[in-house]
Amino acid sequence: GDHREAIICLRKVLSIVVCSSPTSTLEETVELCVDPYWEATVFNLGHALRKTRQYQAAATCYARCISLCPDKCSGYSAYAFTCQMMGKPDFAVEFYHQALSCKPDDNFSTEMLSRALGSHLSA
Repeated sequence: GDHREAIICLRKVLSIVVCSSPTSTLEETVELCVDPYWEATVFNLGHALRKTRQYQAAATCYARCISLCPDKCSGYSAYAFTCQMMGKPDFAVEFYHQALSCKPDDNFSTEMLSRALGSHLSA
C-alpha cells in the first residue's frame, strides 16, 4: 500500500476531528485526540508511520492508543514492536508483557517477547 499517502490522509482526518491548526505537529494533533472512538485512526496512522520507518512518530501514536483504550492489547504490542525496531529492548519487553496481560494467548506478543528477551540477553 501507499503508506505515505495514508499518513497524509489520516493526519488530515485527525486534524479536522481535533480542530488542530494546520501548523500543529503530529504530536500535538495526536495529543488533542481524547475520544476513544478515534483510537483506530490513531493506530492506523502509527502503523503507516512505522511502515515508513518513522519509529518515534509511530511510538507517539501507539502511546496515545494505549491511553485512549488501555484494555486493548494491540496498542501495547504495536508500541513494543516499535520499541524493538528502535533498539530499545527493555521497553519492548515491558510492553509485550502489558499486551500479554490483556490477552494472554496473543501469539504475536508471545513470539516477539521471546525474540526481545533473546536480543536483550545477548546485548
